[in-house]
Amino acid sequence: EAWFVGNNWLFTSMAFATLWGTMFPLFSEVFTGEQISVAAPWFNKVNGPLFLVLLLMMGVGPLLGWRRTSLSALRTQFFWPVLSTGAFAVVFFFWLRPGAFPLVGASLCWFVVATVVQEYWRGMLARRAATGENPLLALVNLARRNGQRYGGYLVHVAIVMIGVAIIGNEFYLST
Repeated sequence: EAWFVGNNWLFTSMAFATLWGTMFPLFSEVFTGEQISVAAPWFNKVNGPLFLVLLLMMGVGPLLGWRRTSLSALRTQFFWPVLSTGAFAVVFFFWLRPGAFPLVGASLCWFVVATVVQEYWRGMLARRAATGENPLLALVNLARRNGQRYGGYLVHVAIVMIGVAIIGNEFYLST
């Protein structure tokens, strides 16, 4: 539950930082009479690191059990996502020679997708074992029966797509 509350605080911090950056020029003009503008670099410096923390929390959150998680369960849950993220980071590094920020950002995006894929995979295997359905039907029925959970995972993937777009725009857009 603490991870979930922390995630909500993070969203609130991002919203406040965006609100403050948007409203600061107005407050500045009212109190000092001077017009000041807050441009994209300020938002990037403030919300960029917060977004990286958000990606980390989105990747870790689904792997944590509700209420309590044992150390062996954590090892089991994190093994494949962490392993695949490490492999992705190595390939990404040698392929594009990115700086630190795009490497960390892209790797966190991969980590979130890996956790979502793992959650779908494990859910499909459990449903298949319980019902004997073929994998595709088990996956469809899994999403249908527990739409909030698996729909939430799709939201995670959508936020990852936003993250990939931001990384591409900030670090790989040629002018």
